[in-house]
Amino acid sequence: MNNKIRHAIIAAVMLAIAGCWIYCIKNAKVESKINLEWAENIDLIEETIVKNCPKAFEKESMKSFHEKMNKIKRESGNLSNEEIEFKLLEAVWGLGDKSVQLVVQRDIFPEKDGFYPVMCCNVCDKYYAYSIDKDFKEALGCRLIKINDSSIDEVVEKSSSIGMENLPNPISYTYLKILEIISDKDREEVKFTFERDNEEEFFIKMKPGQALRDGWEEIFPHRDENTAKVLSKSNIENGIAYFKCEYSSSIAAPRDSKEFMEQHKFYQNKMNTFFSEIESKELHKLIIDMRTSFDYDPSLLKDFVERVKSIEKKNKNSKIYVITSSEKENTLEPIYQELRKSTKAIFYGESEVRYKEFKKANIVNIPRTAFVLSYVKDGDLSRFNETFKPDYIIKRSFDDFWIKGIDNIYEKIKQDK
Repeated sequence: MNNKIRHAIIAAVMLAIAGCWIYCIKNAKVESKINLEWAENIDLIEETIVKNCPKAFEKESMKSFHEKMNKIKRESGNLSNEEIEFKLLEAVWGLGDKSVQLVVQRDIFPEKDGFYPVMCCNVCDKYYAYSIDKDFKEALGCRLIKINDSSIDEVVEKSSSIGMENLPNPISYTYLKILEIISDKDREEVKFTFERDNEEEFFIKMKPGQALRDGWEEIFPHRDENTAKVLSKSNIENGIAYFKCEYSSSIAAPRDSKEFMEQHKFYQNKMNTFFSEIESKELHKLIIDMRTSFDYDPSLLKDFVERVKSIEKKNKNSKIYVITSSEKENTLEPIYQELRKSTKAIFYGESEVRYKEFKKANIVNIPRTAFVLSYVKDGDLSRFNETFKPDYIIKRSFDDFWIKGIDNIYEKIKQDK
């Protein structure tokens, strides 16, 4: 073999080896590329949950969760911020424990293509389209029964595992993707199945971001003017005192926080103003409407109950009515029980309510992100399976409440002698 051929072979072999070496190095760098800032945040989220909430791993093992978080960390250098956020939400929500919540303060995907053009209201666990893209106005006022192949009952059941009791408005691509209702192939179109009054089913296919706000058709709830005026705020008229109790706080607001203290002061002033105004009046009915409440301030409980007892004592022939929260799970059960024990209050509601309580919530703002991690330490967690059953359960219908403007419970209390 002459020297030219030998040199050519050696050169070719060296080039091949160099090429393989460069390829391996290049791919090794891609494989091991980690976004250091995200890596710190991923560690912070995992360590906080593992340290404070070991009982959160009843559905999924700690080892499995660790592997998921490690995988996200390893891939972080090759992912966009949105993709990392999405994967973290999947991992944390996948634990299925409501005492741990990872919340991003915006939808992951841009608003222009992140939402499907339909909004639904929940009326006694049935969802009706009250606002929709004008191209699909045939579904306005119809009941939503399926998304793709999943029934709405299945969708809502999955929602509860990530701390959501109802469908969000509007429904987002992120939400359906995390619940595994849709996959990447559904990015273009999702099938929404509706039911008309005559139980006839039909479906429409929607794309996320299909309509701008001015391209929507809407149903606005009708209200009898006099009823709407009465129910809009606390008032007293013709011997009927109506207290609109709208207390709501958040698991993300610890009892000793400034936010909580401001809420406490606001609702205390509101309560004091109302009861001071009615204590000198002759009453034959006191209506306490708690339908829009789902939480309460324990430090106000005793004062609130004493005020109600005082009104009852002064107006011996009056009746007290309590309308329970429309939220099936809330922390109001102690108020109901105390009022039932201490007064002759009559309770109306749409369903039985389950009592749940989370104490001493802690929040961690994840640096340089829009994430907030909210958690309750296992030692501070108090959950009860107690239920409260109103004396009278009155169901609403979409037709009565939205189309005719009838408030069934209020009408029943008005008629009671």
